[in-house]
Amino acid sequence: MHILFTVICTIEYSMIGHLIDTKTGKTVLINQRAVQSEEKYFTLGTANGEVDVVFHVTGLDLAGGRYVVYEELFLDGVSIAEHKDFYDRNQTFYVPSMVTSAYDINTRTNIAKNNTKSTIIDEVQLSGLKEGQNYYLSSILMDKETGSQFIDGSGRTVSAVAWRKKGGSVWNYYEDGKKIL
Repeated sequence: MHILFTVICTIEYSMIGHLIDTKTGKTVLINQRAVQSEEKYFTLGTANGEVDVVFHVTGLDLAGGRYVVYEELFLDGVSIAEHKDFYDRNQTFYVPSMVTSAYDINTRTNIAKNNTKSTIIDEVQLSGLKEGQNYYLSSILMDKETGSQFIDGSGRTVSAVAWRKKGGSVWNYYEDGKKIL
């Protein structure tokens, strides 16, 4: 995060950022340890300045959540100022998550009959999205054995770019190599 502040010149300060989960209002824990930024030490040549605090986490650890960043300014190890505004939109960020489940419409399982026309439904459950934001979802049918895109009988890849949303899920329909809605 990028922080603006006013300090006394030529004195060394430090700053630490903390991640707060907006669902619980509590500090984010990963492996039972509070997530905080690197402690950033700095001295400024003027009374006003900016400092970037850096967090080292993976998106997987935060997937599906919304978080706000709190910061503390320290002088000689003592907290002298803080910015802890739970509702600050400029300090809030989102980490989307999705889980998918594909099944054949005829068998209602993940096994399709090889002698009938197949329609595969890929349900994508989404979480951690920013409200009011437009998202674009595209999907490609893959051959699990080869790891390559599935090629239909006409030599085309099977993909979907249009989607419709119901609740937190999106459904993509594939029918014999064609995307349908």
